[in-house]
Amino acid sequence: MVELARFAAATPSSRLDVSGTMSSLLTTPVVDLKVIADVDLAEAMALQPPRAGQPELSGRFSGAIDVTGPVQPPTGLSLVGAGRLHDVKMSGPDLRPAIDRID
Repeated sequence: MVELARFAAATPSSRLDVSGTMSSLLTTPVVDLKVIADVDLAEAMALQPPRAGQPELSGRFSGAIDVTGPVQPPTGLSLVGAGRLHDVKMSGPDLRPAIDRID
């Protein structure tokens, strides 16, 4: 088991703080994390590997979320908490109609 006392990352427009535990690292990792985020969604999407048909996303998310469960598949994770979306826009070839300015 690995304990993350505090992991923090920041850019000029985003901030992320994570603490908690990770176990079963040699098989399927299981996490129990507290995430506090204030994230520019366009910036976060720019960090993802490009995929065909990947939607474009912009806006902002801020909040605190508890993330628990196995990391594979990602759908096995449980997310509990609260947050705020501001001025979210999403568009892409597989998304019709596009999402525009959701708060």
